[in-house]
Amino acid sequence: MALALAAAAPGREVVGIEREERKVEAARRAGEGLGNLSFRQGDLLALDEKEGGFDAALLLDVLYLWPGEAKRRILAGSGRALRKDGLLLVHEVVTTPAWKYGVALLQEWVALNVLRTTASRGIYYATREENESLLRACGFEVEAVPFHRGKPYAHCLFRCRKT
Repeated sequence: MALALAAAAPGREVVGIEREERKVEAARRAGEGLGNLSFRQGDLLALDEKEGGFDAALLLDVLYLWPGEAKRRILAGSGRALRKDGLLLVHEVVTTPAWKYGVALLQEWVALNVLRTTASRGIYYATREENESLLRACGFEVEAVPFHRGKPYAHCLFRCRKT
């Protein structure tokens, strides 16, 4: 996503933050030649970004890898990094429809426990309502946009504004 955002608007500065160094290096290689794109290793639980330094932030398939309090810390840090009225887009798989949730859960279990494609230690999917409530509690106005029709997963985009 960071590559697409940077390539689409050369005047836009795009910063990618990832906790796994191997993924940071792969992203850097993929983004070579894009002067408005940078990646760095970082911990979403301890973001040290300048307060109000970002117009927008994306959390794509991130929150489900963390238990409740960690999710709150990630969202609080993201909120601090955004300017007032800043945009936060959060993509998550939610728990309904149940069969689509089951497909996602099985795939993620294999990725974590068999393929070891991520360093997470658990899977913490939440309902749409739980995600919305957490986002509101962290100071965002929230619009949930489910988009799972025709897809095997229960995708939901949460379009959030910092209040």
